[in-house]
Amino acid sequence: MNKIIPHLWYDKEAKEAALFYISLFEDSRLLDITVWEGTPSGDAETVNFQLAGQPFSAISAGPFFKFNPSISLMVACYSVDEVNDKWKALSVRGSALMPLGEYPFSKWYGWIQDRYGLSWQLMLVDQGQGAQKISQKITPNMLFSNTANGKAEAAVKYYTEVFENSEIDTISRYGPGEAQSAQAQVNFSSFKLCGINFSAMDHGYDVDFTFNEAFSLMVLCQNQKEIDYYWEKLSAVPEAEQCGWLKDQFGVSWQIVPVNLQELLSQGSKEGKEEIYKIFLKMKKIDIAALEKARMELDNKGLQSSTFRTDKAWTEQEINDLFQNLAGGSGGSVFRAKGFLNTPSGKVKVNYLYGRGEIEPSSYEGPGIVVIIGKDLSEGMLQLLLPSGSTGSAGSCGQTPCSSQKSCWNNCLFQSRKN
Repeated sequence: MNKIIPHLWYDKEAKEAALFYISLFEDSRLLDITVWEGTPSGDAETVNFQLAGQPFSAISAGPFFKFNPSISLMVACYSVDEVNDKWKALSVRGSALMPLGEYPFSKWYGWIQDRYGLSWQLMLVDQGQGAQKISQKITPNMLFSNTANGKAEAAVKYYTEVFENSEIDTISRYGPGEAQSAQAQVNFSSFKLCGINFSAMDHGYDVDFTFNEAFSLMVLCQNQKEIDYYWEKLSAVPEAEQCGWLKDQFGVSWQIVPVNLQELLSQGSKEGKEEIYKIFLKMKKIDIAALEKARMELDNKGLQSSTFRTDKAWTEQEINDLFQNLAGGSGGSVFRAKGFLNTPSGKVKVNYLYGRGEIEPSSYEGPGIVVIIGKDLSEGMLQLLLPSGSTGSAGSCGQTPCSSQKSCWNNCLFQSRKN
C-alpha cells in the first residue's frame, strides 16, 4: 500500500474524470465510490481509483479550488505513438502548456492541461537507458511558482527528512540566463518519499499561480502517533487546518488521515454516520480515539445482551469461524462479544466489536483479526450484544446453551459448539 496518495478536487466531475483517466492507462480500474451527505459544501462524492497500478483519490465537493500547473502528473511513455495517443486524448477540450515536440531533455515531450484542468507532462523514455527500469509510470511533479519560487531545493530536502524511506536522486540548477525569474534556482529535481517517486522544479518565469487544495497529497497513517508526527512536521498555516487537511511552509496541501478513515466514518446506520461525520467536521487534526469512542457510544445504543456458557475447548479455527460468521451473517450489523473462551492452549479473553477484534494469546492470528483486549466477564462465559430486534439468531433467541434446531445464521452459529 502506498503511504502517499495524490488527491484531486473537482466541482462535480470526480467520477467522470477518473473513468476518463482509467481509459488512458493499462492496469487501471475504479476501486470504490462513496457519497458523503451534509458536508459544508453539500453532498460530496469520493472516488478511489488506480492508474497504471498506482492509487489515486478524487472528490467532487464544489467549485472551491481550481487546478493549475503547480502540481502535474509526469508520465513515462515508451514510444512516440504512446505519447501521441495520450496527447490526442488529453487535448480534447484541453490546452497545451508546452507544445508536443523535441526538447533538450526529451526527444518527444509535451505539457498539457486536460478538460478538467489537471496538468500532464508526457515524456518519451530514452530506450537506451532501459525503460524496464522505470517501476513507476506516473510521477507527481511540483512546480514552485509565485511566492514559492526558489524554494524547490529547500522543500525537497525537508520532505526527505520528514518521510522515511526517502532520498534525493538528482538536483539540477538553471544555468546563467536560462530562467526569466530571478528567484528560480532548480530546473529539475527527482526524489523519493516513502519509496514513491516525485519530482520538483522552480518556475523559470514569474507567474500568478501557486499551490492550492485542488491537488493535495494524502498521507495514510497507521495510528495516532503517526498522525501527530506528520501534523507537527508539516502544518505551518493554522487557518488551513481542517478535517485532517493542512498546508506546509511551502504552500503544499496535505491530508494526514488514518488508513481506515473511510471505515471509521461509513459504518453503522445512516443516523449514526451523520453523527460521526458531524464530530469529524469539527476536528482539525484527526483524533482516532475520539472517533472510535463516538462510534462505540452510538453502537451501544439499542443493543441487547445474550449469554452463552461453554466449557468446551475451542480450536483456533472455531473461534475464527464464530466471529467470521457473526460478521458476515449479520449483514454488516454491529455486534460486540466479550468474555472468556477455553482453547486447547488455555483460556483466552475476547473483545470483539464491529466484526473485528483481538483474541489472546497474541500468537493466534486469524484472517481479519485485530487485537483489542477489553474487560473480562465471568470465566467460561461469552456475552454477545446484538442489534435490538434481531430474530432467529443464537444471540437473541434467549437459549443458553443454544439448542435451537431452526435455521438461523449459518444454521445456528452455536449448534455445533454447545456443551
